[in-house]
Amino acid sequence: MAQRGFTLLELLVVIAIAALLFGLAAPRLTLALPGVELRGDALQLASGLRAARGEAIYRNREVSVLLDADSRQVVVPALSRRTTLSEGIEARYAAPRQEGDGAARAVIRFFPDGSSTGGAIALRAGERLYRIDIHWLTGRVRISG
Repeated sequence: MAQRGFTLLELLVVIAIAALLFGLAAPRLTLALPGVELRGDALQLASGLRAARGEAIYRNREVSVLLDADSRQVVVPALSRRTTLSEGIEARYAAPRQEGDGAARAVIRFFPDGSSTGGAIALRAGERLYRIDIHWLTGRVRISG
């Protein structure tokens, strides 16, 4: 009666081939990460903006969101919330001129009625781009990209 199975040598060859294939595929997986990080940062930033709008409506007071492209941070002081963008992600802000000093720094304000000063935030990683628009009349935050 013959025993069926694999020899130790056969198993070692299969494991070596699998390790080699994984070693070749792993660098390709990391190429997709900037897109994942970019989307995650865009969603987190939009969430912070929506939270600031909700806080302004709930507390019946103005809430500011401070955007700083140089330090890559977005701060909502009223909520003690600070978001730092991932490495390799470039941020550009378009807010009303009186609310900031160009594309590097900006302030977006949300008012008790839900409206805002409005603006747009562009997040870029390589060729990928997400745009977050804040409507001035409704305060609605929308992501496209």
